Amino acid sequence: MVDKICLIGWRDDIGAYLIMQYPRKKLVINAQDVMQIYTAHRQNTLYPNFATIHYKGKKIASFFSGLKTTEYIAAPNFIVSLFLDESESPSIFKDLLPNVSATLLTKLFEVLPDILKQLNQVKGIIILTKEPDIGEFPILIYPDLKVSSKIKAKIFEAHYKSDKIEKKCVIDIDDTQYVSIFTGTEAEQFIVVPNLIVVFLLAKEANASSIKKKITQYATLLLSKISNLLSKALDECNEKIVELMIEDELKESPIITEKDFQQFSKVEDEPEILMETGSSDRTITQMHGNSESESSIDHILEHIKMKAQELENNDQTVNEEPAVSHSLKDLKAQIQSLQEELREKNEVIEKLNEQIADLKRILKEKEQTMKKLMLIVKSLRKYVSY
Repeated sequence: MVDKICLIGWRDDIGAYLIMQYPRKKLVINAQDVMQIYTAHRQNTLYPNFATIHYKGKKIASFFSGLKTTEYIAAPNFIVSLFLDESESPSIFKDLLPNVSATLLTKLFEVLPDILKQLNQVKGIIILTKEPDIGEFPILIYPDLKVSSKIKAKIFEAHYKSDKIEKKCVIDIDDTQYVSIFTGTEAEQFIVVPNLIVVFLLAKEANASSIKKKITQYATLLLSKISNLLSKALDECNEKIVELMIEDELKESPIITEKDFQQFSKVEDEPEILMETGSSDRTITQMHGNSESESSIDHILEHIKMKAQELENNDQTVNEEPAVSHSLKDLKAQIQSLQEELREKNEVIEKLNEQIADLKRILKEKEQTMKKLMLIVKSLRKYVSY
């Protein structure tokens, strides 16, 4: 299973840059790694593309969203890369990663404008990093602001003093105010991700002191949301991988075969109906699909009615009025009784059909549950080291 993911961006003024990696402590890539990943995609095409990268012992499955000047998915000039272990095959992510990347980028560019809306005095966000293995450069700029080398140098100078690191700063550059916060080092308590400088570009009418008081809260919210998006993208990848794994496992040795399931769920649409006419010892049996049945229930009733009419005519002909009256009353009573019994039977049949439908649904749910259990067992057995 994959436990490392990173989001890479591209800008014409600074080139390829790392936006964020997750989890932080399990994955550290330097500027050369970032450029190698970007180059692998640009060598293929300027359009959205998937790449498998083997670089310095690393196995990477990666998706490029496409350039703004061509076609792109969700947002242009971004790369989502998964770092795999030796047992993983990058090819299984070829169909999966484009969808995961599209979801991640779409949500990212819902989060950033939402943050700016909450900070009505802020008109831009810049996140910078400074690490020995990565260097100094912006890792996130929103919206599409021009961040010159002068602006970048001024921000770093404000925070990195000769004897200490300044946590919060208000910086004036060319009549524009910036309020920034250093998230902290790994050796101390840091805000979500260490070694970052989160910078808010202020509107002209903004109160810098007021923003500075709330900047810890704003930076925490911003970084948490971005980190959470990467975490969810990683989880989505792993869920899909395990689904594919369980499907392959079930194909080889299914828990319940399709034939077994059909046997379990095969129930006649209409159960057997037994009816006694009351005037005969013969039992009339009606089953759904039985070719030996002489007639349907309606035909039986019609037959009884015809016999009753014939008997009434015959009785009137021979002038046996008392007997005729008695016989007709008996037949009518029997017919009414039979009709009532049929209604009751139909109600029973409807309830049985409902129970059958419920049983089929329960069987399907049980099958899904067993698949999920197999998924968990398989995952724990194969990836117990995680």
